[in-house]
Amino acid sequence: MATSATSSNLPPDIIHEILVQVSDSSTLSAAIRVCSRFYNVFQARPNQILHAILGNVVGPALPQAQRLAYCQTYLESTHDPRIDALLDESYFQGGKWKPDRTLFMRMEEQAKAARVLEDFYSLRHKDRTSLSSKLDATEALRFHRALYRYWFCYAALVYDEATEGEDDDDDDDEDGHDVDDEDDPSLNKVQRKLRNGFCDFFREFPSEQLFELMEMCTFLKDAETWQGRAVYILYAATFQVSTPVDPLRLARALETRGRGQRYEWNYDHHGLITAAALKLLRARKVPEDRLAETSRKAIVTAAFGAEDRCSRCQAVCGTELLGPTNMYLVAGLLEQALLLPGLLHKNAHEMSLLRILLSSGEHSITDEAVVQEMMDMSPEGEYADNEHWSKDEWYCLECIKQLFRQRFMLWWRETKRRNGAPIQEDCWYGYNCRTMTHKSSHATKLNHLCKPTRGEAPNAGPVNNALPNHG
Repeated sequence: MATSATSSNLPPDIIHEILVQVSDSSTLSAAIRVCSRFYNVFQARPNQILHAILGNVVGPALPQAQRLAYCQTYLESTHDPRIDALLDESYFQGGKWKPDRTLFMRMEEQAKAARVLEDFYSLRHKDRTSLSSKLDATEALRFHRALYRYWFCYAALVYDEATEGEDDDDDDDEDGHDVDDEDDPSLNKVQRKLRNGFCDFFREFPSEQLFELMEMCTFLKDAETWQGRAVYILYAATFQVSTPVDPLRLARALETRGRGQRYEWNYDHHGLITAAALKLLRARKVPEDRLAETSRKAIVTAAFGAEDRCSRCQAVCGTELLGPTNMYLVAGLLEQALLLPGLLHKNAHEMSLLRILLSSGEHSITDEAVVQEMMDMSPEGEYADNEHWSKDEWYCLECIKQLFRQRFMLWWRETKRRNGAPIQEDCWYGYNCRTMTHKSSHATKLNHLCKPTRGEAPNAGPVNNALPNHG
């Protein structure tokens, strides 16, 4: 009763200030349902309040987010993927349009995904010690602005794919671009048309914002590649990304460690956004050496610990170092099977058991936990490596690979025994045994997680040193 009496005495301006601080649509809905004065103030200024709450939900890139949600609804209703038929960003900067409930909910869902992607971007490129974003206000604006613009292009590509072939008889784009220009012979007619449409969309963007967009393309492709490899247990090299990345699906996959998206595109569109930005930058006479700078950061001004060194080899690796906070990243950076010695990676029996253990399930174990357990090991005798590893230190990827080379086989052998596997007689040829690669009865009968005592000289080197760091 006290709360009701207090709210009934509040001036409308105070109630308005309360409502514009609301964090989401569900809270707003609850507020105007339980209090008639809140409801009346909302009805008097609905547009102003809705846009203020959307700003709370979306953050710094509200016009770009509004345009994305509005244009997705437009595309779904008209099936017209022409970018020139869609409203400019300037239309969404004044707060003149009124979002309906569907648009509001869509923007909330996309904003949640954007925050997940920002957290992951920050972990990889800003501050490796924090799972929550450490981007400052300017960096966050750059990130979200580029993300929503990429997302807008992705939406146009999706609906272009859905309507492909309906109107593809002209030799020229409708906007007058000659689709037969030879500036990029790798693009076909449809791709050139889309690329030129993106050029028109990007034309008003300053050059620095085009660099932001190009960096966003690289980040999303790298993140999707990492995510796909992280769930391809043991053999991550089979996963490649060539299609545009759906930011919403990627964000969900990063949260659940599931597959990001299905790959059913007829041809490669991934480079079209970058190609359009590059075409405009070249037209603006931006030097080629600047365009070729792969290490240039258009979003992050300064990274935390950029000059930090690996605790083991002292190499300067900065944000690419792996340690207490981000060791889980090894799941998408290494092919663990190929870091086993000899021919073990071709032992189907052992790889099946290992894959089951590393896959999601009741008795599964994460790659992060595997690394921690290997660091805690103290190999003795012929397997002693005289190495000191610490879960509290930071290591480069090359040193983590070396940890796997030294102890992964030992860890797997001890884990099997700890889980109740019977003790088997060692095969004379150990991890170099060729018979285990093609004869299942031999692979299951004897232990091959050991050094050879006969045959060729012991070969502890893996077939492949693992995947490069795609961070």
